[in-house]
Amino acid sequence: MCPACHHTQAASHASRLLLLNSHAHLQASALTPPLALTTHPHTVIQACCLVKEWHTKEGSQKQGIGTQTVPSLRARMSASVVSALGAAARAAGRAFENAGKLLEVTPYVEHLAPSTKVLSHAGKSPAIHETVFVAPSASIIGHVQVGKGSSVWYGATLRGDVHSITVGEQTTIGDRAIVHVAKLRGDAPTKIGSRVNIGARAVIHACTLEDESTVGAGAQVLDKAVVKTHAALAPGAVLTPGKTVPSGQLWAGVPAKFVRELTAEEIANIKREAVASFELATVHKAETTKDYLQVMEDEAAWKDKQQRSPDYWPRLKGDAIRDPAEIPGFGVPGRIFNHPLTTPLPEGSDGRPQGGEREK
Repeated sequence: MCPACHHTQAASHASRLLLLNSHAHLQASALTPPLALTTHPHTVIQACCLVKEWHTKEGSQKQGIGTQTVPSLRARMSASVVSALGAAARAAGRAFENAGKLLEVTPYVEHLAPSTKVLSHAGKSPAIHETVFVAPSASIIGHVQVGKGSSVWYGATLRGDVHSITVGEQTTIGDRAIVHVAKLRGDAPTKIGSRVNIGARAVIHACTLEDESTVGAGAQVLDKAVVKTHAALAPGAVLTPGKTVPSGQLWAGVPAKFVRELTAEEIANIKREAVASFELATVHKAETTKDYLQVMEDEAAWKDKQQRSPDYWPRLKGDAIRDPAEIPGFGVPGRIFNHPLTTPLPEGSDGRPQGGEREK
């Protein structure tokens, strides 16, 4: 109960006003004098009197007492309640967010970043032939040269930051393979020849792989090691620094050692695998370079194939459904044109009289 006006209902209203802290709303109202709500103990008494005054004015209006129009305090208080609820909801949301951060072991923020599969380093950019397939998730960094028809598959990394990397033609660098260089105790670039097969998760570090050699999945070729032409390193093997696998031999183990001589069929398979990988990479390159319009056309063609009866004419594709009068990027011109604007038809082929007929 309020000690000033002994109004129990007003006291309950006053407590709500204190919790809502609606200082700005009360100053904007028509009540006089304007009251500033603070945490002072007398604020409860002032708020009670304010609410009692509101009840008095409302009763006077109902009884027809007074001709001056008083703004609707009920609407103003409703707006205050809505604003206070919004603020409370935002505060609760921040509290939940902070609680979630406390539960995270490693805070994670998702960023939308463009593809960074080709990057420059120290002023040097990769030189990649236009026929090379570089998977969207692969990375080629720094002083790297990749020859015609080669492929860098998904998750693979070629990092030429402290020295150069050279890759020949139709060479395959498998998924998540790592090719790096070194510059300790002298120069140590990485040189990879043509039609070389590098398996998934292999590590090629500051070494040399000659033409038509093969390195199995998960194998490691370390600093200044050499794999000669028509030589093979088995999956999981580790060729230690400075070692050389002679031509025609298979090495395996940790550290890698000579196992046996390769057969003529196995040597021929090295080149066949390189060519097969090149053909597969061509398909992947075509698919990964499509824009959204080509993807939509492929989806429409697939749906048409599923639904079209074999008794119907096949669906026309590409240039077959393009109007010869279409101007690239602008569509087909209006009826006033009866031939393509980019390639005018010969005189007389559009139905107009030729020079001799005009003179007549």
